[in-house]
Amino acid sequence: MQNGQPIAFFSKTLGPKATAASTYEKEAMAILEALKNWKHYFASSSIIIRTDQLSLKYIHDQRLVEGIQHKLLVKLLGYNYTVEYKKGKENKAADALSRAPHSELLAITRVIPAWISVLKNVFKRRLIFIKH
Repeated sequence: MQNGQPIAFFSKTLGPKATAASTYEKEAMAILEALKNWKHYFASSSIIIRTDQLSLKYIHDQRLVEGIQHKLLVKLLGYNYTVEYKKGKENKAADALSRAPHSELLAITRVIPAWISVLKNVFKRRLIFIKH
């Protein structure tokens, strides 16, 4: 993100097997795909994963029953991350997309490296110092 706006998007259609999966599984698959697609950005930083699936916030406390849970947890262990829950009502864009008729996109996840906030703060402090 830059200035509070996303600078990159990633989209992938769901196959027939994934389409039949639960919303929880689709959200987990979206996180896995985002990690795979942008792993070079996340390698040396902390990540904030914002999701509208409250149960994903507690993935460490859950009993791993499904394969996707295990796969996600194993993949996340390689990263410094936090999972934040954002209610669907507060995430109107994602909610509208997930309820669109005939849509194959049923889960939206945004992964933001925490180092971007740190970098923004450093540049803000330097600009204030230069102005004086």
